[in-house]
Amino acid sequence: MSARDNHQAEDLRRLRELLAEISDLNAATALMHWDQQTYMPEGGIELRSQQLATLSRLAHERLVSPELAELLERLEGSYDPSSEEGALVRVARRDHERAARLPSRLVAQMARAASEAEPVWVRARAASDWGAFAPHLERLLELKREAAEHLGYEEHPYDALLDLYEPGARKSRLEGLFEELKAGILPLLRSIAPGGRAEERSAPLVGDFDERAQEEFGRAVLTDLGYDWSRGRQDRVVHAFCIDLGGPQDVRITTRFDPRRVDTALFTSMHEAGHAMYEQGVSPSYARSPLAGGVSMGVHESQSRLWENLVGRSRAFWEHYYPLLQKAFPGSPLERTDLEGFYRAINEVKPSPIRIDADELTYNLHVLLRFELEVAMIEGRLAVPEIPEAWDAKMEEYLSVRPEKAAEGALQDIHWADGLFGYFPSYSVGNVLSAQLFAAAVRARPEIPDEIGRGNFGPLRGWLSENVYRHGRRYEPDELIERATGAPLSAAPYLGYLREKFGALYGCR
Repeated sequence: MSARDNHQAEDLRRLRELLAEISDLNAATALMHWDQQTYMPEGGIELRSQQLATLSRLAHERLVSPELAELLERLEGSYDPSSEEGALVRVARRDHERAARLPSRLVAQMARAASEAEPVWVRARAASDWGAFAPHLERLLELKREAAEHLGYEEHPYDALLDLYEPGARKSRLEGLFEELKAGILPLLRSIAPGGRAEERSAPLVGDFDERAQEEFGRAVLTDLGYDWSRGRQDRVVHAFCIDLGGPQDVRITTRFDPRRVDTALFTSMHEAGHAMYEQGVSPSYARSPLAGGVSMGVHESQSRLWENLVGRSRAFWEHYYPLLQKAFPGSPLERTDLEGFYRAINEVKPSPIRIDADELTYNLHVLLRFELEVAMIEGRLAVPEIPEAWDAKMEEYLSVRPEKAAEGALQDIHWADGLFGYFPSYSVGNVLSAQLFAAAVRARPEIPDEIGRGNFGPLRGWLSENVYRHGRRYEPDELIERATGAPLSAAPYLGYLREKFGALYGCR
C-alpha cells in the first residue's frame, strides 16, 4: 500500500471515529426524548430541557468541527460515489455543510424550546387551551424562521425546512403532488360521503376490549410481521412514535390504547412497527454512522403506511387473523360480525377532524391542511392567534367537518411542539410511495398477496429488506425509489389503489 493510500485509510478511519462519537451523542439525545415521553416525571422537564440543549450543542459542535471538515475535504473524490465509502463521505459532507450553517447557539435554543413546549402542549391539548400553547409556538416559529435563513434556499424558506426531512424536496413540487391527490381523492370522497356524511359501519369495532388482551394480540401480530423484540420494545404514550438509538440494534416503538375500540392500538402498533422494521433492517455495518436510519421521512412513512394499510387493512390479512381476533375477545361485538362486516368497518370512509383516526381516503387532506398552514406561518401571513380559526375553516373546506374544540383541531398533533416544521408533507409522500413500493414488490414476487392471507410476511419483508431497508441512507431518496420500483415518485399507483379499493367497497369509481 502506498503512502497516499495509507493516509487515505487513516483519514477514513478517523472520520468513522468522529462520526461514531456524533452518533453516540445523538443516540443519547434520542434516549432522553424517549424517556421524556414515556417514564420521566413531570418535575424533570426543566433539567431535561437543559440536558437536551447541552447534548444537541455538543453534537453540533463536533459535526461542524474543523477536523471533520478537513477530513471530508481530503476524502472527497477518493472513492467511487456508488460505494459504501463514497456514500459515507457524501452523506457526512451533506450533514456537515447543513449543520455548519446553523450556529450552535441556535441549535441549543431550538432543542430547549421544543423540550419546554412538549409538556405545555400535553396540558393545553387536555384542556383545549390554545392560548397556553401559543407563546411556545411563537418562540418555535421564530427560531425556525431563523434556521431557514441560515440553512439557505433557492425558491422559498419552507424549502430549507423541508430538506431536513425530504432531501431535495421543494414546496413547488409538493404543491403539484397535492393538486394531483386532490383531483383524484375529492371526487371519490364526494361520491361516498357528500357533505361529510358517511354510512356508519364502525359498530363492530366499538365495545369493551381489555387492554391487556389488545396488547397480547398486537404483540403476536408484530412478531409475525417481523419486528425483532430482542432489538426493541413497546411502551405507551399520548402520541405514538418509533425511535432508534444509533443503529438497528435498538429500535423502540410506542402505541396508544383505547379500551373502547379494538382497532386503535393494533393499527397504531403496525404503523410504528413498519418504521421500526425499516430501522432494524438497515445494514448492521452502518450503525453509529450517518448511513444508519431511513433515507427520508417520506420513505420512512411509506413503510409504516404500507404495513398498516396495504397489509393490515387488506382482506387477505384478516382472512388469517380475524378468527384469532374473535377468539381473543369472546362476548364482544366481533362474535356477531362476519369477516366482510369487519373488513368494511376497518375501511370505513368517515371524514373526521382527527388526523390519526382518519381513513385512507381522507388522510392526505389532513396533511394538505397542515402543509398550507405551515407555509403561511413561515411566510408570516398567518399569526399564531389566528391558527385555530384558519385550521377549522380549512377542515370544513376539505372534509366538511368542523372541530368542536382545539384538542380536535390545531392542538391535536405534537409536531409543532417538537419544532417539526416541514415534516407533515412526508406523510403524503409516504402514502404515495407505499402503493408504488407494494406494487413493485408484487410484480417481483406475485405470491405476496396469497402469503399474506396465510399469515406469512416473509416474501414481502424479504423484498423490502433487499430493496429498501438494508441500504439505509446510502442512496438519495429519488435514486432509491427508482432502483426499487423502476420509476420516480408517482401518485398513479396510489390513486389507482384508492379507486379500486374504495370503489369496490362503496360501489363507485
